Amino acid sequence: IFHSKLTPLINSNKLVKICAGDSITLTADSTHKSFKFKWLKNNSELTNTNQSSFTAKDNGAYKLILITQFGCTDTSTPIELIVQSNPKLSLKDTVPSSICESDSYSAFVIDSNNVTIDFSWYVNGIKTSNNTNISKISGNTNFYVLGFSDIGCNSSTDTFKIVEVKDPFVSVNNNGNINICDGDSIKLSFSGKTEKFSWVSNNIPIS
Repeated sequence: IFHSKLTPLINSNKLVKICAGDSITLTADSTHKSFKFKWLKNNSELTNTNQSSFTAKDNGAYKLILITQFGCTDTSTPIELIVQSNPKLSLKDTVPSSICESDSYSAFVIDSNNVTIDFSWYVNGIKTSNNTNISKISGNTNFYVLGFSDIGCNSSTDTFKIVEVKDPFVSVNNNGNINICDGDSIKLSFSGKTEKFSWVSNNIPIS
C-alpha cells in the first residue's frame, strides 16, 4: 500500500519580526490525533515540542517535522524569526531641575539600541510633537519621550520635572542721566530680590 506524504505547513509568514520580550505561536496547518510533531530551530530538534503548535521567542529558523500514522515524514518550509530590540532611550545631557522663566531647555534624546524611527514627546500629559529627537522644554513642566521602532517596539524615558524660577526684577535708585562734577561721586544702590549681582559700566563688568 502506498501512503503519500503530507507536507506540513506552518500558519505564519516566512519572515516574522517580534519585539524583545514578546513571542509568537507557530501552528501546523494539519492536525490529526495520530500525527506526531517535531519542531526544529536552526535544524536542531527542540526538546518537549511534540505538539502541533510551538511558542517561539528567540531568533532562528523554525521548521516542523510531521509524522503520519503510517510513519511517513516530511518537513515544512522554515519560518525565520527575528527578534528586534526595544528602544533604549535617554537624555543626552543632564536635565536641569529648574530654569529661569525666560529660558528653555533643549532636550536631546538618544537611543542606544538605534531602532527608534519615531519620537513622541509628552509635556504635562499632552502629546506635543513627533518624529524628532530634539525639543525645547520650558519651566513648570513634567515631560517624557516615547520611542517606536519600525515594527512598533516601544519604550520611554523616565519622567523629568523642571521647575520655573522667576526672573529677578532689579531697579537702581537713580534712573536716567545724572550729572556730577569732576572728582565727585555718587552712590548707587538697587532694590530687588536676587542671590547674585554684578555692576556694569559701559557694558563692562566692574570688578
